[in-house]
Amino acid sequence: GDGGGAASAAYSVCALGGQDCVVSVWVTCQPKALVVVRDLFKEDVLDLSWAADGSTLLCCSMDGSVAAIQIEPHEVGTPLPPAEQAARLSQLYGAA
Repeated sequence: GDGGGAASAAYSVCALGGQDCVVSVWVTCQPKALVVVRDLFKEDVLDLSWAADGSTLLCCSMDGSVAAIQIEPHEVGTPLPPAEQAARLSQLYGAA
């Protein structure tokens, strides 16, 4: 994401889910989770995926249910365009 400030730095937004049935969303420039959702599922979280819009987190559980968590852009910033994402990742980690 990009917070949009004059000297804003890019940062990442990550989502975690596991056997504790909890889904959490983290922003790498913040010391605490942006959101922790504890009662979404009754069984293990199987998979998480960001939708193409960059602000919807799709989740599924072993209990057979699916959910979508909407993150507002003002909470995490604006997603970088794909070309800029690729350029920053290449700068950080080298060419693929």
